[in-house]
Amino acid sequence: MREIMHLEFITDRESRTHLHQDLEIIYILKGDVEILLDNKSYKLSENDFILINTNKKHWIKSGKNSVLGLRFLIDYQILTEYMKTNQLLFWCNTVTDNEESYMLLRKIMDQILSLYFDGAEADAFRIRSLMNEMLYLLTSNFLVRNEMKKAALLNNEEDARVIEIRNYILTNYQKQLSLNDLAEQMHLSSAHLSRYIKQNFGISFLEYLNNVRLFHAVDDLVYSNKKIINIAIDNGYPTPTAFNKAFRDCYQMTPSEYRSKANETNVDDGQMTRMTKEKQRELKKIIRQKKNYLKKESLQDHSLLVVDADQIRPLKSVCNEILNVGDITNLMRSDVRSQIHFLQNKLNFKYIRMWNMLRQLVYKDDEEHIQLNFTQLDRILDFCLEIHLIPHIEIGYKPVILMERVEKQIYSEADTILFQTLEEYEDVLKRWFMHLINRYGLEEFETWRFEMRRDITHYPQKSDTFFECFPTAKKLLRELSPKIRLGGPGIILGYENYQYDELFAKWKEIPEAEPDFISVYSFGYVTVEKDGKYYVKKSVDSQYTNHQVELLKEVLDRNGFSDQKIYVTEWNYSISNRNVLNDSCAMGAYVMQNLIQAENMVESMGWWHATDLLTEYHDTETALNGDNGMLTCDGIQKPVYYAFEFMNKLHTGMLGKNENLLITTNEKGRYTLVCHNSKRLCYHGRTVMENKIRIEDVDELFENTEPIRLKVQIHNVKPGIYRMKSSFINREHGSVQDLWTQMGKKKNLSRSESDYLNRITVPHIKITEIESTENILNFEIDLQPYEIRLIKLDYQYKSHK
Repeated sequence: MREIMHLEFITDRESRTHLHQDLEIIYILKGDVEILLDNKSYKLSENDFILINTNKKHWIKSGKNSVLGLRFLIDYQILTEYMKTNQLLFWCNTVTDNEESYMLLRKIMDQILSLYFDGAEADAFRIRSLMNEMLYLLTSNFLVRNEMKKAALLNNEEDARVIEIRNYILTNYQKQLSLNDLAEQMHLSSAHLSRYIKQNFGISFLEYLNNVRLFHAVDDLVYSNKKIINIAIDNGYPTPTAFNKAFRDCYQMTPSEYRSKANETNVDDGQMTRMTKEKQRELKKIIRQKKNYLKKESLQDHSLLVVDADQIRPLKSVCNEILNVGDITNLMRSDVRSQIHFLQNKLNFKYIRMWNMLRQLVYKDDEEHIQLNFTQLDRILDFCLEIHLIPHIEIGYKPVILMERVEKQIYSEADTILFQTLEEYEDVLKRWFMHLINRYGLEEFETWRFEMRRDITHYPQKSDTFFECFPTAKKLLRELSPKIRLGGPGIILGYENYQYDELFAKWKEIPEAEPDFISVYSFGYVTVEKDGKYYVKKSVDSQYTNHQVELLKEVLDRNGFSDQKIYVTEWNYSISNRNVLNDSCAMGAYVMQNLIQAENMVESMGWWHATDLLTEYHDTETALNGDNGMLTCDGIQKPVYYAFEFMNKLHTGMLGKNENLLITTNEKGRYTLVCHNSKRLCYHGRTVMENKIRIEDVDELFENTEPIRLKVQIHNVKPGIYRMKSSFINREHGSVQDLWTQMGKKKNLSRSESDYLNRITVPHIKITEIESTENILNFEIDLQPYEIRLIKLDYQYKSHK
């Protein structure tokens, strides 16, 4: 019976180039190998693995030291039958990615390895079950779907052509088939068809044809009793000699040797006996280590957090560093100003981040000379400073774009080029900076922060002006004061990672352009590449920002930027401005989860954005529109807002954290903690069109909707009674989306109805008392799905009579 997955051991040094129809996963247990794939080299070390897609020519070379590894081969034809499509593309590579799904996949492969040599008869069924689980994980987490494309790989006409080529070869591979035959069938010239196949299949016509023939020939070798000569003829080879040569080139052995190897079904008598005794000892040692780790992992209680009240470090909060308001014209509106003032009063942000100031500053007179009008900008900056917000100004133009989903815009503005030369740009910046110092004073100006985005064009002579404009702006600011900070380049984590090394290597060559900090955006997408085309897919990683920052730090270290601080100046679950998740409890839990993870990892997490008013349009006529703000257009607090409010009430003394909890203290008998029950998106949740999600379908987007129980132990506390006050938001209490749904999701709320909704959209409060035992506070917290909670524990002093 044909199995969908087959396991082999890598025990010898390899150095070969080959391609095949089966998917291949290479998992390194010991040593290292180099893999050349799509003209890129990847060095895999211990615990690394990579998936090689069908028909991808790849070169594998082992390092100088001995290597041990696993090779999982997945039958592409069976997989396409299950998936009901013959175009499957996966992206799975631990060298370039670091997310939660990789850890889950590695755990399954370790379990398979651990069971392989146990010898119990029931283990075969468990191994098959784990392999199916592995396939589920691959197809639900690492499959790149057509709708995830960043740039279209094929248009409809080309799609049809690719399918026609593939179907023709699959139908006629048993015959004597040539490129001319296929060209005649498709009414194309042979030269044009040859180039087309190379471009869209990644290999030549003969390589693809031979790969199809070998794929079916291997089936005959393993699952039939046909003679070698008959297998050759049945699969389109003119002679057994031609078949033997093609087979040896691909598999480094003859068809007869391959058949003999495949018939060795008993692992101990087959692969194990072919290993040297030293290799067997090494492999058994690795298996023991894997088993011990898996056993330890299964016994560990991930819901329990134990901290010591005497072990304190400073809390590095990232939640109230930046308040994003976007285009400067937003702050000309009184309703936006009112909501910004409210947010500042409640959450006490340090910086207000805005852009497109030069567009409001610059105009041309009748003679096309550049003139500056400071009046409107001065009023806006006055407002910011009056409410104690320090300007964080992104220099340059940034178009206003409203998104329904990744591939569809609601509205966008064309790029604006304000200057004709670098000299014009420099002159305007200098005059503006001088005005700001004269108006606000140098001491005030030194506290401001500036940022410049990589992908902007300042003047028409060049498409890429960043490496001229950035050092120019830095020179002007340094001449005024070395304390003024300028950072960049505003790259999107995961989305632009294929450009990291080139960007920072070039940046390092310009010493006068060294940034004062690195700015990045995080929107939960990752880019994958195939044959020079780029796809974007929603990340499944619940620690996306942390893992992407770790990858960025590796690039910074390689290119001499290891001391740079990283600011996540824009961050959200999604770029969509019309996704009902943005209004939900699920988003509040997601925000708290990420703020807990980012603590002590980056300098800031600037949520995009402050209020739904910033992206109002003709389609925003209901109380909730699925926008990204912390507040609705009517100023009602969303669960996202309360995630920030809860985090903002933590103390400065950090005791500890885990995936769901963070505990702080004021060192005077008070302990404050935040916790959440965030859920991972399921396959449907990652692939559904974001603007098509309905409120009633939210639960279907996640892997589960189960409550959880968290356990907390705080050691070395004062003996006695503690007052526990819990404030929480969940779907039954304080969630604006659920309360609005209970009101019938009325399209246009009256003033009184909106006021009522605002009054009831508040956290629920519960107060109890707990007592320490042997100087330990021991308690449990039950959280509903998507719930966020703030808990304050206060020591209760009692008078003694």
